[in-house]
Amino acid sequence: MASAAAAIDLAATPKSVDESLWWDSFVLLLNDLENAPLSLELPLSLVKKLKNNHSWFLDTVSLFKPPNQTSRAALDSHKVDVGSHRLIIQPQLKDVALHVSSCLCLDEVQSYILVKQSVERDNMAADLKNQEFVHWILLQYYIERQCLLKCTRQILMHALYIGNVSKDGNAVQEEALKLFADGLERKLLSVLQNLLSSKYPEHMEIDLATLWAEETLIEDSLVLDILFLAYYESFCACNGEQWKNLCLLYKGVLSGSFNFAMLTLSIEARNSLYHAKVQLLLILIETLDLESLLQMVHDEVPFRQGHSVFSLKDVQVMDSVISSFNVLETGEASPLILAWAVFLCLISSLPEKQDNNVLMEIDHAGYVRQAFEAAPLNYFLEILENDILKDSDAVCFSLLDIGNSSPVQAARTSGHIEESLRVDVVEIICTLVKNLSPDGSGAKLMALSITIMANMLKCSPSHVAVVALKSNILDVALRINSFEENSNVSSGRWCLSGGLARMLLIDCEQNEECCQLTISVLDFTMRLLETGAQDDAVLALVVFCLQYVFVNHEYWKYKLKHFRWKVTIKVLEVMKKCITSIPHLQKLGHVIRNILLSDSSIHNTLFRIMCITTHTVERLYIIRLYELKEIEGLQLAVCSVLDIVSTMLNDLSKDISFSLPVFHQAILSSVTKPIPVVKAVISLISFFRDQAIQVGAARVLSMLCTIADNAQPYLFGNICLASDDMQIMDLRYSISDILCEGTPRNEDLFVAILKLLTSAATFQPAFLVSVIATKENMEDQLSLSGDLKRQAKEASFGSLRPSKASIIDALFQHVKKTDVLIESHPYLLLHVLKFLKALWQGATQYVQILELFKTSDNFWKLLSSSISAVATTSTPLEDLSGVANLSLAYKYECHSVALDIIAHEMYLQEKLQQAEVSAKQSSEPSKERIENTVSKEKSGSASLTDLMDILSTWCKSPVLGNLIKLYATSGFHSKVFLHSKIASSLFIVHVMGKLTTGNSGSLSLSLTEKIRNMYKQLKEQSAFSELLAQYSVRGYSEGKELETLILSDLYYHLEGELEGRTMSPGPFKDLSQYLIESNLLQINEQMDRGDFYSASNCAFLYDLVLLQVDMGLEFWDHSEWKASKPIAERMLSYMQNANSMAFLANSKLSALKALTAMLCVYEENSTEVKRKHIDRGISEQLCESCINHICNDLQRTVKAIDLSSDVSEDILNFVSAQTELLLHLMRSLFRKLSPTVNRQMYVSICKLVSKTSGTVLRVLSDLRTSSTVVKGAMKLVLMLLLTSIKSSYSNSCVREKLDTGSIEAFTEVSLVSLGLLPILCNFIETVEYCTLTIATIDLMLNSFLTSDTWLPIIQKHLRLQFLVQKLQERDSFASIPIILKFLLTLAQVRGGAEMLQNANVFSSLKALFALLLDGNHILNIQGNNGFATSLDKDEKPQYIWGLGLAVVTAMINSLGDSSSCDDMMDGLISYFFCEQFHLVSYYLNAPDFSSDGHDKKRARTQKTQTSLAALKETEHTLMLICMLAKHRNWVKAMKEMDSQLRERCIHLLAFISKGAQRLGEHSSRTSPLMCPPILKEEVESNKKPSFLESRSGWFGLSLLGCATKTEVSDAVAIQIYKIAFLLLEFLCLQVEGAAKRAEEVGYIDLAHFPELPMPEILHGLQDQVVAIVTELCEAHKSKPIQPEIQGVCFLMLQIMEKALYLEFGVSQTCGIRPVLGRVEDFSRGIKLLMQAAETNSFLKTSIKDLKQIISLMYPGVVQAEGFL
Repeated sequence: MASAAAAIDLAATPKSVDESLWWDSFVLLLNDLENAPLSLELPLSLVKKLKNNHSWFLDTVSLFKPPNQTSRAALDSHKVDVGSHRLIIQPQLKDVALHVSSCLCLDEVQSYILVKQSVERDNMAADLKNQEFVHWILLQYYIERQCLLKCTRQILMHALYIGNVSKDGNAVQEEALKLFADGLERKLLSVLQNLLSSKYPEHMEIDLATLWAEETLIEDSLVLDILFLAYYESFCACNGEQWKNLCLLYKGVLSGSFNFAMLTLSIEARNSLYHAKVQLLLILIETLDLESLLQMVHDEVPFRQGHSVFSLKDVQVMDSVISSFNVLETGEASPLILAWAVFLCLISSLPEKQDNNVLMEIDHAGYVRQAFEAAPLNYFLEILENDILKDSDAVCFSLLDIGNSSPVQAARTSGHIEESLRVDVVEIICTLVKNLSPDGSGAKLMALSITIMANMLKCSPSHVAVVALKSNILDVALRINSFEENSNVSSGRWCLSGGLARMLLIDCEQNEECCQLTISVLDFTMRLLETGAQDDAVLALVVFCLQYVFVNHEYWKYKLKHFRWKVTIKVLEVMKKCITSIPHLQKLGHVIRNILLSDSSIHNTLFRIMCITTHTVERLYIIRLYELKEIEGLQLAVCSVLDIVSTMLNDLSKDISFSLPVFHQAILSSVTKPIPVVKAVISLISFFRDQAIQVGAARVLSMLCTIADNAQPYLFGNICLASDDMQIMDLRYSISDILCEGTPRNEDLFVAILKLLTSAATFQPAFLVSVIATKENMEDQLSLSGDLKRQAKEASFGSLRPSKASIIDALFQHVKKTDVLIESHPYLLLHVLKFLKALWQGATQYVQILELFKTSDNFWKLLSSSISAVATTSTPLEDLSGVANLSLAYKYECHSVALDIIAHEMYLQEKLQQAEVSAKQSSEPSKERIENTVSKEKSGSASLTDLMDILSTWCKSPVLGNLIKLYATSGFHSKVFLHSKIASSLFIVHVMGKLTTGNSGSLSLSLTEKIRNMYKQLKEQSAFSELLAQYSVRGYSEGKELETLILSDLYYHLEGELEGRTMSPGPFKDLSQYLIESNLLQINEQMDRGDFYSASNCAFLYDLVLLQVDMGLEFWDHSEWKASKPIAERMLSYMQNANSMAFLANSKLSALKALTAMLCVYEENSTEVKRKHIDRGISEQLCESCINHICNDLQRTVKAIDLSSDVSEDILNFVSAQTELLLHLMRSLFRKLSPTVNRQMYVSICKLVSKTSGTVLRVLSDLRTSSTVVKGAMKLVLMLLLTSIKSSYSNSCVREKLDTGSIEAFTEVSLVSLGLLPILCNFIETVEYCTLTIATIDLMLNSFLTSDTWLPIIQKHLRLQFLVQKLQERDSFASIPIILKFLLTLAQVRGGAEMLQNANVFSSLKALFALLLDGNHILNIQGNNGFATSLDKDEKPQYIWGLGLAVVTAMINSLGDSSSCDDMMDGLISYFFCEQFHLVSYYLNAPDFSSDGHDKKRARTQKTQTSLAALKETEHTLMLICMLAKHRNWVKAMKEMDSQLRERCIHLLAFISKGAQRLGEHSSRTSPLMCPPILKEEVESNKKPSFLESRSGWFGLSLLGCATKTEVSDAVAIQIYKIAFLLLEFLCLQVEGAAKRAEEVGYIDLAHFPELPMPEILHGLQDQVVAIVTELCEAHKSKPIQPEIQGVCFLMLQIMEKALYLEFGVSQTCGIRPVLGRVEDFSRGIKLLMQAAETNSFLKTSIKDLKQIISLMYPGVVQAEGFL
């Protein structure tokens, strides 16, 4: 127990170790140093860190100690004190630390510190068993060592910059100087010695050994970097002893005496080794201080009086070391030997050299000879050309900034260089190139110079491009201005550089590095295009590359044949760059495009490369005349050309409208040399040796399918993609082999083949059929069947199942793996499904191919499995990023395509069955045809049954509901999009500030110009001027400094907005809004989503790849823009999030649209199979649940829209899709619901949808844009609102007592409607949804709202004059009926009627009628048919005439007896009965009434049929006549026209009275009625049975073609009786008027008494009324009478009453008494009527009125029957 307690106490006591073991992370310290501005003092906290780490900077990596027992024992304690730092030892970290200590040979405590810091910094879990974690910790150790060395290097860099701009010392300078004062140089040399001598660790794993080697060599390079800076910038001087040691190290490295060379275990290690050798060489040459010696020679200063750090003894020792080099064995030392020779030569040139015998004895000339034997300049050139230095951006930036370097600054200070002299390396190189001699050496130096310029272009595009193009170093120019409007740049009027062409040939023929100049010129051209430079020189250079180099390079003389392919590939890179740059080059783009499409020499060169067959390439491998490099070069060139051709066909074919370009003609031509392009690419798809060529060939052939289809109108004859059966067979086998792979080895090839098949299925059906079933297969099948004629006609696909797997089989194998592919490779599955969709879209051409899929096992189940799977699991997260987000987006795309296929299949089956029915009815089918039909019906029915079973299962299970809710939930997040725009605006403002100082950094010319133009526009804003005035008043600054200050403040305002701080209204808010809405960095056209394959290529909103190239972001670390890099990276991060969000959301949108389309087809499909499953459709509960969900989602979507900025069209598209699905579900639900049975659900849904529609409309109305997308969304929302209001209205019209909930719901709908009225009034003036808006307003006014509530709003917000004016527009005929209905609603209210009168509506109506007459829209006066047949059979009746009359009638009724109304009535009588009496007469014609012929304006017709529309027109005409007949001036105004009018009315009344009897004189019980249904509503109603149980009068007739009566036949009869009532009303008014006049004069003027109908006519009507009412009442004795039937009874009794009054008038006036037989008949009938009506209380009042007139007309009947 005592020992245990002692152990516990011992463990609790902290163990102390050496304080030097502690270190704080140098990764973090380096980050602080790099982010600190070079031009400013370091923060005090950072200065303190530098001082605290001084010992580490001094001793560097040597302070990382080896393991020792003390440290090992310390870790056994619970606590360890490392100086002032205390470690709490965690067991899991301790185990890792001990393992790391043994691997790295590192002190145990330091290992623990390493593990603890790494885990805490990166929030990692310590797991010793995880090998990747252990490797990660080891890597962190080397990173810490390297960051320590980089910290030292950064201190020197910072001190140098401060020293150049300020003479005063600061903390960084002091630290740097103190380091060298304390011996940093010596310590670095010691560390370097140790590193170079380090041994390969024993028993180390190969992976760790490689890591150790690479990291050790990196440390070597970093130490050498520090030494080079120290010597070059004179932090210390290299004395003779140190120079000797360095030289010996260099010799050891070259000879391999160190372990240095043993470290090169990888390519990275070999590159680092090479870099280290070069660094050592440059240090040795630099420390000779040749510049100072040259100055001493110039100043004639003796050696001993000079300032050389070397003594003569040092020189002697150094010479002994140099003399030991053998340059023949180590040629890399030749530059050092040459530099030593120069050193000796300069010393020997100093005064008093004769006193130095030692120097005189050294043979410096021998060193020169020795050095040149090893070609030191070649080695120098190799260093300059080496990729390590070529890609070393610090080198380019140093050259560009050489004017500000310390030597140049010192030279200016000493007076050796004038202060005003500007040192510009770009100008120096340009001058050098311009003055080179035209020989091999000049070409070589020119190549090097242009290569350097090309690299400099990446670092500083603005400066280098301007200087290079201004100096015209390549001597290319134009004879004409290529940007003039009518310049023809492809006509050859170029001044191509003959000098440059000669230099290229010289370089090709004379220099060993063949064609280096050509390569450098091509690289330089590409760099210029990347910068966005646009002027004649760039265009001339592009033309030179394309029209000279590309066209002619194959004929040059090459020392090695494969060099030709290097040139080919490089010039093809230039061509590809030209094509991809066209959209971004506003000035050059169209010129380059014309050249590429029109220059046949370029086309021929392309074809000579790509038009090769697989067989030809394969033979090259057999023939020994060709080296492998040549064949590989050819393959690379073919691949590049294929890529270029497919890109040209895709990108340059969009604007072809009038003629086919030369390029397209050539590529489609069958005489293209050496072989047709089609033949070549078909063959190359089979070149399995190079899959890149297969991909390219497939892409070209895919584009050719599209282009051939588009080009058909421009070419003579048909385009045949292939006619060689063997070639097609090879193609099929190749495609089959590619698709048969279980997991595609090359996904690009797999996708390219599927895109090819999809393109062929879409545009070249015959080609696809030939690929899937060749002629030989068909003939084999035909010979087996024995029926050649039929099989040839039907092109049977039975041969598609050979012993070898076919394309169909291969594809079906992938369909079988849908569940696996949707998770692992959704991108690949998407393209499989797209091909299937293309087949279904062209179903009529691929019926039998489709059968192969549909008859496969469980095809529909497999296809739909991926959809149902996602619906039965938890909703996937959508806040993922990168590949996961992209994968989810592709899943939605797969769902979309699968749903489209399902919808197409249901639609196809419906059309096929309809076609079969038509075929059966049209001809007598043969036995064979019957068998085929039965077979097809069975297969189609079985397929559809399987599919419908799946959909039915979805409806019953949660699948469909989950799908609807998943897809309908918006994936668009406005904040993500807005943040990306704010971040881009933040970046733009920051760059504006940079550009105002003249510092464009590595930005491309195009991006620089964009931002400069935006800055110019920004300064023109009033808000900017306001800020200038404010800042000037406050005395902040003036001029450009003031503008810079505004930009700075704007930047911080935007930054606050990005971080969540809302910007208050004002000028800064206005400027930020202007920038945000500019969308400067957003792409104009979205890429095809199918082309997205990686998250980095998802350029949906922003093209991040192009943007990073334009920014030159990779070079910012090496320039003053380094501090700005986090701003750019933050912007790119926000943009990436926006891209990812938009792509995912749009993928979901496509799925939502497809689901909506599928549901529409599913529920509206009318096939027999569908009818069997109708009871298994979407249930009412599911509909209700989904509607509620979508309404909530829709409201969330629109509420997230930021109205203060431009709204993304993607969000609006999603709003449209949500609305469309909601509209469908609502219609579907209301078809199932009964307003009486399901009232609660009905009402709640109407209320919710109305409120949702109102919310959306309010948001959309506040948008500041009126794009097509906005208008489309608005139309759908208006349709939704109209549907919900209409449904609410129909429910409220149900004549049952409403419950409290329904009343409250209707009240809410009313309030919503009232609130929307002002908004809707503003929508009327928008053409796209004018009609919908008017219809919605009209329905609102007629449904829930009273005129007291809506009239003031209409008067205030409606521009009535706009609507009235539309009545006169010829292009508004479709909307005129809707407008007239709305005007009719207004006219029915006095205030509305007054509005119409003030708007002079009657004048517009007259103009409208004139337009209709001119266009024969009302009637065809010149034809042989009446108005009822004047409409074309495809034209719907518009009710325009009748509605116009109804508006006038309602106005008269509303205005009453006002004087203005009297005046209006006078005008109406004059117009209708003087000017347009032929029209009025026309509408009073009976169907069998002929015109009297003496009036040419009358319609000479005998109407054999009518329509509901025509009957309603007649009704409105009579209503107006009745209204006008009451006017006091009627008789006076009508004059002689009244007789004709009465005559027509009497004839029409006679037709109604006798027509039913005459039409009933048929043998059949139900007679036909010539009144066909025309409108969609009429056609639907015609399918419903009659609701009137009467077979009397006009109700006894059915429509022609109908076996029984329908709702439409009822409607026609009712309409006829309405006309009869109005006719009687008018005639009664005539009688009343005559009687009044007779009373006034005291006698009846029979000469002027109005014509009246014969009693027989009135008797006929009376008999019909008696029969109908009696029949209806008898039929409903035991059951309640519906309101519709009650209305018919009321109408019929009113007719009876009017007919009796009219008969009484006739009898009283003419003295005609009813004959005895009539009295008896009437008595019997009226008795039955009275008896039947006794039980119906609703007829009580009507019967009472009827008895009164009967008592006058037939007093005997009344007395006899005792009615009174």
